[in-house]
Amino acid sequence: MDFMENQTQNPYVVPVAIVVAGLLIAGAVVYNGGSFGNDGLGNTAPTQSEVVTPAEVAKAVGLKKVEFEKCVAEKRGTERVDTNLQEATSVGIGGTPTSIIVTPSGEQYFMVGALPADMLDAYVAAAIEDDAAKLTELEGQFGLPDAPDVPVLEEGDHLRGSIDAPVVLIEYSDLECPYCKRFHPEVKQMIEKYGDKIVWAYRHFPLEAIHSSARPLAEGSECAAQLGGNDKFWEYVDYVFEN
Repeated sequence: MDFMENQTQNPYVVPVAIVVAGLLIAGAVVYNGGSFGNDGLGNTAPTQSEVVTPAEVAKAVGLKKVEFEKCVAEKRGTERVDTNLQEATSVGIGGTPTSIIVTPSGEQYFMVGALPADMLDAYVAAAIEDDAAKLTELEGQFGLPDAPDVPVLEEGDHLRGSIDAPVVLIEYSDLECPYCKRFHPEVKQMIEKYGDKIVWAYRHFPLEAIHSSARPLAEGSECAAQLGGNDKFWEYVDYVFEN
């Protein structure tokens, strides 16, 4: 069973398989508040309020209107979003949020979906200790093949935490995904808890077939980064997930 098929069994993730099924079988999945209200297994998705627009977010985080609109119109955020999408697709990622945790020795392990706080904490603690046995056990719960190698830190990554941290958490996310919204504060809490032992790298994986605002929001976040730097990027993303 491949990675995409396995992701349809995870109650904490919006899988691409659901996107396809939803397009082929109209009405089979209830659409609610801008996101699918069911993951295809009878697990109710987190509720999500009306999605904010890139312009609203830009205003809220203090970006200059004319500069932001010019950046968006010139599609200066498109290349980075496309690069992240192609990278994720090439290694078989099929839903959001999907994360890969990288240990001090360079080993990579899957974390699929909006994991509960205790499971996420177990992953991070095991990664800091470079405990391969524990990480293999945790990853094994998803019934997935070994995590593929993705670039650990690359040019253009948006980082939260110390770039010199021994552990890297790479998240592929969708700014309109309700599971990503639920997962976001959990990861923030881990970064605060473990300090300079872990760094968070955010990468884009907008599910455009079901989330019409996901790409515009993603490209807007790239404009925020270009106009205001790394801190402004995270301020933008935080605002989206908190509103």
